[in-house]
Amino acid sequence: MDFHLIVLSYFGYGTIFLVSLFGNSCLIHIIRTDTSMRTAINYFILYQAFADLLISFTHLMETVRLNSYHGLWFGGNMGNITCKLYLASFYVFSAFSIYLLVTIAVDRFYAVFRPLENTPISRNMKRVILILWSCSFISSTAVVINGHLESSENSYFCHSMKLQNFNKVTELNVTSLTVGVVIPLTLLAVLYTRICIKLWSRQAPGEGASNNQRQLRVIAIARKVTRMMIAVFVSFLICWVPYYITMALFYLGFVQYKIREHGTSANIE
Repeated sequence: MDFHLIVLSYFGYGTIFLVSLFGNSCLIHIIRTDTSMRTAINYFILYQAFADLLISFTHLMETVRLNSYHGLWFGGNMGNITCKLYLASFYVFSAFSIYLLVTIAVDRFYAVFRPLENTPISRNMKRVILILWSCSFISSTAVVINGHLESSENSYFCHSMKLQNFNKVTELNVTSLTVGVVIPLTLLAVLYTRICIKLWSRQAPGEGASNNQRQLRVIAIARKVTRMMIAVFVSFLICWVPYYITMALFYLGFVQYKIREHGTSANIE
């Protein structure tokens, strides 16, 4: 790229990383040190902040790798393994972040529709987190399988796919995009729509005059938490949906990607 574009790219990604580092680190520190913040929903937010911090770091490293080292990697078995793990990290952390958003929405759904009971997600938080990490690693299987090192003039380059397998990889990526993005975002929209209708309707959840005061407090807290999580969800949409739309257009063939190999140009359609 042009030098000015490289500088602009470094400035943009560097700024995003510093803001992410400061904001997410403060959030993690507050939740870990303030005993009043040690609730199930706040611990989920802590894991969300941790995943977002890792996402910012991996994308900054990708910017450095492409702009300063032209995508160079190192060879050997260790180079091949680290290449696959590096490429998989982009999918693992983003998938975990999305799955965690869905988990929080399900937890909020239980909290609103059964306000006087502990949600099953809150009761089994550690197991839920373990399941989410497992699903995130499974979702990156296609990247691990197809990620490879390419040798050219005694140099090694880490790529996420082989050109001859492009159609097959595209099918896997479309499936991963559907399972890992489209379905979770649809669930989020449906769940928060139901939650908002329930919370801001005239009918309060629960019955019995003796519990009215307690129910009002529960509803007030639920509304505050729901507003916060909807704000997080909307922020996620603003930041990530343009990227996912671009990737979907690319995988479906509506956008062409030109590559240069051994001095010649080739179109991927």
